[in-house]
Amino acid sequence: MPQRFSEKELNYLKDTDFLLTKHQINEQLMQLLEQARQSIKQQIDESDFTYPVGTDTQNGKISKGEQYRQLPYWVLDYPRKYAQDDIFAFRTMIWWGHEISCTLMLAEESWEQYQEAILQNLSVLIKEDWFVNVHTTPWEYHFEEDNYQKLTDFTSATLKESLTQRRFFKISRRLELSEIEHLPRFTIESFQDFMTLLTAQKH
Repeated sequence: MPQRFSEKELNYLKDTDFLLTKHQINEQLMQLLEQARQSIKQQIDESDFTYPVGTDTQNGKISKGEQYRQLPYWVLDYPRKYAQDDIFAFRTMIWWGHEISCTLMLAEESWEQYQEAILQNLSVLIKEDWFVNVHTTPWEYHFEEDNYQKLTDFTSATLKESLTQRRFFKISRRLELSEIEHLPRFTIESFQDFMTLLTAQKH
């Protein structure tokens, strides 16, 4: 039996406008991510924060793919360290059809190092638009309830109980795609906010 295509599928197959437009979108998104990268680099250069040994604080990485839950995505990882025994990464992600997100992810050594400061700071820095990851894997970025919960849904006690049992920590913010032009500002604001979690506050 020959493969049969629906009318909808054939229309997509014959359409060149969408893919040409997608190419233009790609170029614009890469420009926005590069602007965000430069803003983060300036912030890193002006800060006295000591990053874990081996963290890329100079260049970062912009990449894209087609298959996060079967949809295209674009990513800026900066600063970044992905090692078997340590993860320290700030990721800006644009997910086609869904949202823009900024995420601080710590695992293994970095999570152990900063856990006390994070727990202390989260108890006083609770913000409505912060989401804490509750999934068993750090590699999911959607905002469904099995992956992220609002920080404001936790009490200090339940947050501490949840986080101290985990081998990694992820906290995220999200921005609607309709606000895409604000991505550079959203990214640097998120980076600055999340980095405040890593420094013990003086009382």
